[in-house]
Amino acid sequence: YRGNQHNGATSLFEALRMCEEDPGCAGIGEWNEGGGWYNFCGNKRYGIGNYGQGRVVWEKQVPANYVRKVGYCHSYGYRGNRHNGATSLSEALRMCEEDTGCAGIGEWNEGGGWYNFCGNKRYGIGNYGQGRVVWEKQVPANYVRKVG
Repeated sequence: YRGNQHNGATSLFEALRMCEEDPGCAGIGEWNEGGGWYNFCGNKRYGIGNYGQGRVVWEKQVPANYVRKVGYCHSYGYRGNRHNGATSLSEALRMCEEDTGCAGIGEWNEGGGWYNFCGNKRYGIGNYGQGRVVWEKQVPANYVRKVG
């Protein structure tokens, strides 16, 4: 992804920031941990293998306010039941975060790169067969429900 070359970052934190801003980036690889050489790992066909001692990947994680649920959303027709244009799960989740009508992101075939918005009206999760998942938006952790 983007060539097997140093990405120009002068520190790990700069490399991680560059990856965060790149929707196609799944993480930052270091061939020799601490050596100052950082490489982008793309999210298409992403996986981690054993390439010997000293090799590490700083993998981008799903935001904490999303939970993976098995099944598919009944509200898959929200915004047209089509791929939302995102090139990665993290990009799709960011798009959902900015949409107040979005309850989560559905993947018809998990890991397949096709992301659909799930609407919050008539939202629910059902069994639509194997390989279906929803990344469900949660209430932010800094909010607590109180009755009264």
